[in-house]
Amino acid sequence: MSLLARRGGEASARLDDVRTRSEAEAERYVLKTLGGGGCSEPIVIWGRREGEYLRIKGFHLSRSGEARAERRIAMNDLRRGLDEFARALDMTSEAGR
Repeated sequence: MSLLARRGGEASARLDDVRTRSEAEAERYVLKTLGGGGCSEPIVIWGRREGEYLRIKGFHLSRSGEARAERRIAMNDLRRGLDEFARALDMTSEAGR
């Protein structure tokens, strides 16, 4: 399903769910940090807002192996927590191997 609405308009304001948006933005940030994944290198990221925390889980499969990670990150320290989480899944780093 797709919806087109004017940015800042009443329809977009009523349809915006802050919790869902923050979960999706966190998932996309980690995927972008890891290079996006793809058919030959699948990456799964799942985030769920729990009050002032984000619970995030991930799986990264590559030719060199696999990495799994799970974190509970404070929303007021989200960027640092997501960077640490991405490093744990990064198959090119020591943390991900």
